[in-house]
Amino acid sequence: MNHNHLITFVKMEMNDPMLDQILSTYESSFPENERRDFSLFRTLIAEEPEFSVYALINENIYIGFI
Repeated sequence: MNHNHLITFVKMEMNDPMLDQILSTYESSFPENERRDFSLFRTLIAEEPEFSVYALINENIYIGFI
């Protein structure tokens, strides 16, 4: 089986540099009136074990988040 096209989920930590890419995707995907302050995401990542943000990676390239 060829694994070159598998999407990898990478769990984000509070200060992960990839969060900047996620922020960019978040801001370009939702109108301002539908967004929360992204600092809330960072706080939840750090303080709430049940809250997770994952970067989606394909062939070592960031393609989105969940």
